[in-house]
Amino acid sequence: MTMRVLFLALSLTACIGSASELGAGDDRDDPAPGATPFTCATAADCVPAGATCCDCPTFALSVEDPKALACEAVDCQNDTSTCATNVEPACDAGQCVLACKPLECLQCPDGYIAEINGCLSCTCAEPVSVLPDCTVDTDCARVREDCCGCENGGEDTAVPVATAAAFDQTLMCPTTPACPGQDNLSEPTCDASFAPRCVRGSCALLDAAMPANACGRADLPECPAGQTCQINVDPAASQYGLGICL
Repeated sequence: MTMRVLFLALSLTACIGSASELGAGDDRDDPAPGATPFTCATAADCVPAGATCCDCPTFALSVEDPKALACEAVDCQNDTSTCATNVEPACDAGQCVLACKPLECLQCPDGYIAEINGCLSCTCAEPVSVLPDCTVDTDCARVREDCCGCENGGEDTAVPVATAAAFDQTLMCPTTPACPGQDNLSEPTCDASFAPRCVRGSCALLDAAMPANACGRADLPECPAGQTCQINVDPAASQYGLGICL
């Protein structure tokens, strides 16, 4: 998996939203001038919604939204078995969003898959079918992804240490490439907190190491007695296709 593909998947997860809630003191009826009016205080104020009343949910609305109220009287006859079950309505900073749903899962040999909506499901990921590029984080190195790299306005990526020099040669960069000449702060992976990690046999730049209580893969310890493996709870674990013991 290339860094660009993995980052797109992670970006999609961020766009879906997280399930944070407003404090009891927030006033939905009196937002700051110019701010988006609050639509919720808790997740109970939100409902899932689709492009039409009978479509699979792709966003969330306030229970008081006219569109949501209109759909209450609609009797949908279509099969909803293909709709995603790993999302749920949530209230994030006063706005209704469709967030990744925490789920309890059985252990998988290679972790869990990220669905097209960016959230993990309990479906087991396919085993790595080719010789892995890495087995531990130290097998990976951070390198420039283009002739400029983050330091000069481009982007960085992660590749196996053994192929880092060869990768740079494939860029076929001129001696003095035309670059903006400044750090590319608009690219998240240019942040110093991102480091080369090994994810299911491929190198990638991620902003967090695998949590100590990560679970859901055959090479990881089973959860302690009284705890279960839950996905879509810890963003760091989700990057690795894993859950955490809770």
